[in-house]
Amino acid sequence: MRSEYIRSTHPAEPPVPKLRLLGTSWYRRGVGYWVRRASLTVEYLLLLGLVGLFARSVIDAAATGMTGTGRLVVLALIGTVILGSYVQPVRASLRR
Repeated sequence: MRSEYIRSTHPAEPPVPKLRLLGTSWYRRGVGYWVRRASLTVEYLLLLGLVGLFARSVIDAAATGMTGTGRLVVLALIGTVILGSYVQPVRASLRR
């Protein structure tokens, strides 16, 4: 029998696990990997920008009628809630 017809019973390489959003491109880190990484970064930055615009409008609406220490406390609470609402989903998506 000719050697080109003989197949090995063992796979040539171990199977590459698939990562969510990156597929198997992370293994060799070619152009596709870097394009996916860049697009994910741009998407998260756009999302952060939209959250920032929303936060600014909420803060402006809450701060227009207040003055003094009460205004600072309310603004700090609103900022913390908005920041937490952005950080928690990003962490959850990165854990998967």
